[in-house]
Amino acid sequence: MARATAPRKHSARPAPPRKRRYRERSGLTAALDVVGERWTLLLVRELLRAPRRYGELLEALPGIGTNLLVNRVRDLEAAGVLRRVLAPSPQSAVVYELTDRGRTLGPAVDALEAWGDASIDR
Repeated sequence: MARATAPRKHSARPAPPRKRRYRERSGLTAALDVVGERWTLLLVRELLRAPRRYGELLEALPGIGTNLLVNRVRDLEAAGVLRRVLAPSPQSAVVYELTDRGRTLGPAVDALEAWGDASIDR
């Protein structure tokens, strides 16, 4: 079984951009605080399919910039949605996988995908 890696310590990292703030507090706005940024749900969708290495995520998400992917991974890790794990030997590579909390997004991602598919067919 893969083991979780320690969170990275970053030095002199620029402050993250300010997140959107809503004038109401609800379950929906709480969810949007975590997964409402561009590319985030697509990243979650890929990790619902299988744990992936960073390069595999870049390949699966054509058009996402490397800096943006790094930021989304960090945000989701901080929110407890995904974690970095060290794959067992012989790979010994860092892979990203969803936590139990992250996997609970599966039905929401599926519902949004179905809703989008129905919109495309119109």
